Amino acid sequence: MLFSRKATKILDQQTERFEKREEEREKRGEIPEEKERLEWKDLFAMWVAGFITFVPAILFVCALFGFVIWFFFMRFI
Repeated sequence: MLFSRKATKILDQQTERFEKREEEREKRGEIPEEKERLEWKDLFAMWVAGFITFVPAILFVCALFGFVIWFFFMRFI
Protein backbone atom coordinates (compact mmCIF):
# COMPACT_ATOMS: atom_id res chain seq x y z
CA MET A 1 0.00 0.00 0.00
CA LEU A 2 1.27 3.47 -0.81
CA PHE A 3 0.77 5.09 2.62
CA SER A 4 0.86 2.01 4.81
CA ARG A 5 2.81 3.66 7.65
CA LYS A 6 0.40 6.59 7.83
CA ALA A 7 -2.62 4.28 7.70
CA THR A 8 -1.18 2.11 10.46
CA LYS A 9 -0.44 5.18 12.58
CA ILE A 10 -3.99 6.51 12.19
CA LEU A 11 -5.52 3.13 12.98
CA ASP A 12 -3.40 2.87 16.12
CA GLN A 13 -4.51 6.35 17.21
CA GLN A 14 -8.15 5.49 16.65
CA THR A 15 -7.76 2.26 18.62
CA GLU A 16 -6.20 4.15 21.52
CA ARG A 17 -9.02 6.72 21.51
CA PHE A 18 -11.62 3.96 21.43
CA GLU A 19 -9.99 2.18 24.36
CA LYS A 20 -9.88 5.44 26.36
CA ARG A 21 -13.60 6.05 25.71
CA GLU A 22 -14.43 2.51 26.78
CA GLU A 23 -12.42 2.91 29.99
CA GLU A 24 -14.23 6.19 30.76
CA ARG A 25 -17.59 4.48 30.22
CA GLU A 26 -16.62 1.69 32.58
CA LYS A 27 -15.55 4.22 35.21
CA ARG A 28 -18.91 6.00 34.94
CA GLY A 29 -20.71 2.69 35.25
CA GLU A 30 -22.27 2.59 31.80
CA ILE A 31 -22.81 -0.81 30.29
CA PRO A 32 -22.36 -0.69 26.49
CA GLU A 33 -24.15 -4.02 25.93
CA GLU A 34 -27.32 -2.73 27.52
CA LYS A 35 -29.71 -1.62 24.77
CA GLU A 36 -32.80 0.50 24.96
CA ARG A 37 -36.07 -1.33 24.69
CA LEU A 38 -38.38 -0.20 21.93
CA GLU A 39 -41.78 1.07 22.97
CA TRP A 40 -44.94 0.48 20.98
CA LYS A 41 -44.85 4.10 19.78
CA ASP A 42 -41.39 3.52 18.34
CA LEU A 43 -42.54 0.41 16.50
CA PHE A 44 -45.62 2.22 15.20
CA ALA A 45 -43.41 5.08 13.93
CA MET A 46 -41.16 2.57 12.19
CA TRP A 47 -44.16 0.97 10.46
CA VAL A 48 -45.51 4.32 9.33
CA ALA A 49 -42.10 5.38 8.01
CA GLY A 50 -41.82 2.08 6.13
CA PHE A 51 -45.22 2.50 4.52
CA ILE A 52 -44.46 6.10 3.57
CA THR A 53 -41.20 4.99 1.99
CA PHE A 54 -42.10 1.73 0.26
CA VAL A 55 -45.75 2.05 -0.80
CA PRO A 56 -45.18 4.91 -3.29
CA ALA A 57 -42.16 3.12 -4.75
CA ILE A 58 -44.11 -0.14 -5.16
CA LEU A 59 -47.06 1.71 -6.70
CA PHE A 60 -44.72 3.46 -9.14
CA VAL A 61 -43.15 0.16 -10.24
CA CYS A 62 -46.57 -1.46 -10.65
CA ALA A 63 -47.80 1.51 -12.69
CA LEU A 64 -44.69 1.32 -14.87
CA PHE A 65 -45.24 -2.40 -15.53
CA GLY A 66 -48.89 -1.76 -16.24
CA PHE A 67 -48.03 0.96 -18.73
CA VAL A 68 -45.50 -1.27 -20.48
CA ILE A 69 -48.02 -4.11 -20.72
CA TRP A 70 -50.70 -1.75 -22.03
CA PHE A 71 -48.27 -0.16 -24.51
CA PHE A 72 -47.14 -3.45 -26.05
CA PHE A 73 -50.28 -5.60 -25.85
CA MET A 74 -53.49 -3.75 -25.19
CA ARG A 75 -53.36 -0.62 -27.34
CA PHE A 76 -53.79 -2.56 -30.58
CA ILE A 77 -57.14 -4.06 -29.55
